Amino acid sequence: MKFIALPFCFFLCYLKSYAQYTDSVNYHVLLTSTGSINRTNEDRAYLLNNALNFGLKKKNFVLNSTSAWLYGKQNSNLTNNDFSTTLNFNLYKTFPHFYY
Repeated sequence: MKFIALPFCFFLCYLKSYAQYTDSVNYHVLLTSTGSINRTNEDRAYLLNNALNFGLKKKNFVLNSTSAWLYGKQNSNLTNNDFSTTLNFNLYKTFPHFYY
């Protein structure tokens, strides 16, 4: 089995691939939701973490956005209600890899 796997791995190491960049727009959307729920005889607590990522890629620019929401309660008392958002984009027309 080792004699069959060794040439196959050697072949994969020297394999080349080529791709053509098209002018179409590529979109990327990702929604993530996680959390924890704890319940005992006397106490109850939960924490929810939600995030939304959006990406847009074209030949001349790339745009990325991330939004997150953290929400939690413990014994009917609000402990977390936090929002955060980031946005960045790269423009490739003026200078090579000029980041805004």
